[in-house]
Amino acid sequence: VAVDGKLELYYEVLEFLGRGTFGQVVKCWKRGTNEVVAVKILKNHPSYARQGQIETYNLQGFSKEKM
Repeated sequence: VAVDGKLELYYEVLEFLGRGTFGQVVKCWKRGTNEVVAVKILKNHPSYARQGQIETYNLQGFSKEKM
C-alpha cells in the first residue's frame, strides 16, 4: 500500500489494466521483490475507502485458503 499516494516509491506501473466505479487497476513491478502485481487505485471518497477495506479483508481470506 502506498503511503500519501506515492505509488511510484513502491511500484513501477507497467500497464493499465482497467477502470471501474471505485477506481482503476494497474499492472506493476513491486520494487525490492521483483514481483509483478495488480494494484487497485481507489478514488478519494470515504465510501470507496470502506469498500476497499472489505475487498482487502476478503482477498486475505482467499490467500490463506490457497496456502
